[in-house]
Amino acid sequence: MKKNLPLIFLVCLVVIAGGATQGCVQRVPSPKRAQKMVHQFFTRYGHKYKESDFGQFKISKVEVGDIHEIQKGIAEIEAFVILNKGERVHKVNLLARKKTIGWKVKSWEDLGGS
Repeated sequence: MKKNLPLIFLVCLVVIAGGATQGCVQRVPSPKRAQKMVHQFFTRYGHKYKESDFGQFKISKVEVGDIHEIQKGIAEIEAFVILNKGERVHKVNLLARKKTIGWKVKSWEDLGGS
């Protein structure tokens, strides 16, 4: 029994710590993380599709308007992507999914641009 005591203590510690972290996990990305995610996604999109607005003009700023949870692990992000120092603005809606190592954009929709 004395040999198993450290093992039992370790298992109890893991179970308690695992239950405590479940309440601390964010169910939607933070605004800062969402802004970075949108910027990175459209930068890569612009490299892939050079004829699009995102490929022709450099992204100068991203403003995140609203983030809300659709269901556990899936969030909807509404943002404004400002291109070329405010000359062009695209309002976009992104669907992000929580993966093991972070959030990943699954789909997006352009809600209008100027």
